Amino acid sequence: MTSNFGAGPVRRSGQPPRPNGPGGFFRFHPTTAWLIVANVAVFAVTAIQSRSLSDNWQNSPLFADTVLYAPSVGQGEVWRILGSAFEHFGPMHLFANMWMLLIIGLGIECVVGSKNLAAIYLTSAVGGAVGAIAFTPDSLVAGASGGVFGLLGAWAVLARYYRLSASGALVLIAINVGISLFVPGISLAGHLGGLAGGALGALALLLVPGLLMRGASTRARTTTGLVAWIAVTAGCIAAAYVLAL
Repeated sequence: MTSNFGAGPVRRSGQPPRPNGPGGFFRFHPTTAWLIVANVAVFAVTAIQSRSLSDNWQNSPLFADTVLYAPSVGQGEVWRILGSAFEHFGPMHLFANMWMLLIIGLGIECVVGSKNLAAIYLTSAVGGAVGAIAFTPDSLVAGASGGVFGLLGAWAVLARYYRLSASGALVLIAINVGISLFVPGISLAGHLGGLAGGALGALALLLVPGLLMRGASTRARTTTGLVAWIAVTAGCIAAAYVLAL
């Protein structure tokens, strides 16, 4: 299901349609499907450039030009803030993030719509970059996990509005934070930044117009949500750049 930006939460009545093969997947869950395709395609390019599946980040011009590195962002390479969310260190890193994106993205896309999911994911990815730059400015950071964590944050925020249980999101957040603490090489700051970005994105895009403008027209709520989301996302991008200076 698709919905207008910022029109407020729009839960689908009844059971969501079941995708029938790849065509159904792209028809009913286009944002989740195309995000996965984009991540896999970028990984394939880096693997071809580096001539290695396991060490795809080495000797890949695309990876070198898009991985998040605070000093480069501070020098004006702001595209790394979002581009790094589509890069991965090896196939297992890619698989783990795509598996989580598939599971979480399908559920949220059915509830908020494809356009709103894309917007929340974008803010989540940028929020992940803010966290990584703020706390690990000298590290190379890449991966979709900031965006995935952001979807968990959005799920937790939206659950109360829909009168759904947020326990699943909270359990997954706790598990992934625990993994981030004890497994070396994982950016906990990036994950928590994505979590905050997703929660803020959902609040701005959906809950602000949905809760505060119940009596307003759909167009007014759409405009308000879109403006609020742009402000939040632009603020995150600006924060990432200033922190990188």
